[in-house]
Amino acid sequence: MVDPLASSTWEKVPFSKTLITPVQCKSLWRQFKTETEYSVSQAISAQEANKRNNNWLPPPWAILALIILGFKEFMTLLRYPLYLLVIFIGYLLIKAL
Repeated sequence: MVDPLASSTWEKVPFSKTLITPVQCKSLWRQFKTETEYSVSQAISAQEANKRNNNWLPPPWAILALIILGFKEFMTLLRYPLYLLVIFIGYLLIKAL
């Protein structure tokens, strides 16, 4: 079986309808893999560190927000983060006045 990414053109696709060649596709895929490997390894390390710490509680700011807002309002802020931005801008305006 011939590797389609080793060719300079796609089979059964006219050159005028080609956005990238198979060689460019392979190159971009390699670049993507190398750029994402570090991020993925960092995320896996963070998850493993969190498991080792046996930290099952949410962060302190989330606990405080739950106490102050209540569960329903806290979940609304998580679902619609634009509300959080509006609240923050309101806080800045009040502080400026």
